[in-house]
Amino acid sequence: LKEKNNASKIAIGHTLDDRAETVLINLIKGSGGSGIGGMDFYNRQKGIIRPLMTTTRSEIERYLKEKKVKFISDSSNYKKIYLRNKIRLELIPLLEKSFNPGIKRRLADTAQILSMEDDYLDEQAEKFLKSALSKVYGFSSQEGGSEASPDKGEGGKIVLNIDSIKSFPVAITYRIIRKALWRLKSDIKSLSFSHVDKVFLLITESKTGSSLNLPGKIKVQKAYNELVFSKSDKKRNLPEKTVKLIVPGETKLPFFKKSLNSVILPRNSIKFIVNDKNIGMFDFQKIETPIIVRTRRNGDRFTPLGMKGSKKLKDFFIDRKISRDMREEIPLLLSSGEIMWVVGERGSDKFKITRSTKEVLLVGLV
Repeated sequence: LKEKNNASKIAIGHTLDDRAETVLINLIKGSGGSGIGGMDFYNRQKGIIRPLMTTTRSEIERYLKEKKVKFISDSSNYKKIYLRNKIRLELIPLLEKSFNPGIKRRLADTAQILSMEDDYLDEQAEKFLKSALSKVYGFSSQEGGSEASPDKGEGGKIVLNIDSIKSFPVAITYRIIRKALWRLKSDIKSLSFSHVDKVFLLITESKTGSSLNLPGKIKVQKAYNELVFSKSDKKRNLPEKTVKLIVPGETKLPFFKKSLNSVILPRNSIKFIVNDKNIGMFDFQKIETPIIVRTRRNGDRFTPLGMKGSKKLKDFFIDRKISRDMREEIPLLLSSGEIMWVVGERGSDKFKITRSTKEVLLVGLV
């Protein structure tokens, strides 16, 4: 209705009774603070306003009758086949009669307290999550990028640093797990506390290589010091096709959902070597164009910066403790069939900048 009328916000008629019922529903289902906190007065993300949440249903009906305003009562609200209706018609009257006549308002107060506390904890968990993110794959640059802070999206891959996670308070860790799952699967209603708990145990007790398959075809794997969240039904068989690097300019990498920006600079204009894993700097005179961007292949070798002899790319990945799944996500830059740069990891010694370098090719991953 909001979209149909091109409105930025919509007001709906949820009452204090609805909030109290929601608290009990989520409590029975075993929800955490965010679920028991129930409905928000204002949901900024969805543009929903609930202006009647501090008013009971009986107060609203009494007002309508006084003003002689006709209203419709939905007959389905009295069918006890629905959990909400059973709570409204049976449980709440029992609680009012036998325990507290003001139970609805007390439940609503509890919801408000938990909602405020949940907002704070969620804000803190978001900060911790950003500090724990190692890599983000398969999201657009607006969702991931160098800041590694993806928004909600179906697909993609999220990698968390396990040492960082272990240093966080347990309550924050559980929230971070839920946030990572939510980013891969926007609807996580099929995921319960037991699923989140299993991921926590994977972090704290399982050996490297251990994995979990969760509802929604989500896979969580412990790979060395990283926790990898991915969609298990979307094995990214990256295209074998290659892409030519545009020099200078921007080269989009559709199979990585990222881009490479390149520029050629005079050597004397560069005062220091940039120490950033997402920036590669090479002696342009040592390069034969076109420069090719592709994924790894069996038998690939290169000479890592600082080494004299070549090394199997597979062994390099093993030494760097990069899991098999992650290896498919790393672009390679090649000149005349020679690997120049394992993007985001290390450049080749054969293309390094020296005192005799006249021009520098600078390439950045964005």
